[in-house]
Amino acid sequence: MKHSATTQSISWFRDEYTGDHLNLRPDFQRKPVWGAKQRCALIESVLLEIPIPEVYVQVTEQDESRTRYWVVDGQQRLRTILQFMGVEKPEHREPVDEDNNNFVLDALPADSKYYNISFGGLSQSLRLAFLGYRLCVRELFCEELKEIEDVFKRLNKNPMPLRPQELRNATYHGPFAKLSQQLADDEYWAVNRIMTPAGIRRMADIEMMSELLVGLMHGPQGGAPKVLDEYYRIYENEDEIPEQKRIVRLFARTKEMISRLFPKIGDTYWSNRADYYSLFVGLGEVLQSHTELSSTVERRVRDALLKFREDVARSIKDPESAVATVAARYARAIEKGVNDRGRRKARHDALTRVLTDAVTSKR
Repeated sequence: MKHSATTQSISWFRDEYTGDHLNLRPDFQRKPVWGAKQRCALIESVLLEIPIPEVYVQVTEQDESRTRYWVVDGQQRLRTILQFMGVEKPEHREPVDEDNNNFVLDALPADSKYYNISFGGLSQSLRLAFLGYRLCVRELFCEELKEIEDVFKRLNKNPMPLRPQELRNATYHGPFAKLSQQLADDEYWAVNRIMTPAGIRRMADIEMMSELLVGLMHGPQGGAPKVLDEYYRIYENEDEIPEQKRIVRLFARTKEMISRLFPKIGDTYWSNRADYYSLFVGLGEVLQSHTELSSTVERRVRDALLKFREDVARSIKDPESAVATVAARYARAIEKGVNDRGRRKARHDALTRVLTDAVTSKR
């Protein structure tokens, strides 16, 4: 199949569509599924002159004087752009979607400079810049429908799906999102093998910071994506998260103490993400009640944690082994379903008991 790469302006797509030369949705295309947030985010990207993915277009010559275009991939991007401008359907063609025409950017974060604006509300210079924005276009020169359908299937077959945190990063820009990103920007997480390079590339480090923050503020919560989504949503339009300065200080103090307790934590059980989560949230709770810990107490805490985790490992290997009840309970809660709220709570209760005993011991 012959193909070539080029660019076309938004005004070109508008003119081809209204001139009935551009078919947005051939039969093999799926129905439009984008919601308001996706539509608004795309338009904001165009207004900010950020590149968006290329569009695949089949080029056919109906006669010597007329060329027709069929969108193979990218119909929702083009449909959204035309909707934003309020482009009306050409006669005898499918509508862009008249219910959504002339939509305003009301699903953007409130601090976006384009929040709640319409195409008509843009200045003349911005409207001209919008119309002049150029999309990358991959032109496919083929008359065989089967070949075009095969291209469509290949483009949409097994793409790497966005992880929940990647979607959050594209959706939320409030203080909770920003703080999570700042805390993740620390080589500690990679150097100590708490986060893998692959995980960092997919924003798992930012997700973990978010979970640790929620744990410090509200205690252990479930690890389902919708749980974290809700906290992002709650804090999205705040100037700061509640008691942000105190939480940031507690976060730093907890991480620093873990660094002192286990300078090479990557060589211990505690570098496992589920164990680290429980250690961080549990220690953070204890530190809220004990502002100063002597070096003697810190050594006692370290020894208690090492023994506790060894007992947990023994209990996992042999459930009948003679270990303390708290270690056995922790072991049962770390074996499977580790991110379930009930199991996180069980580990939290066991670990905070061990930590509290070590901190308050008179020995």
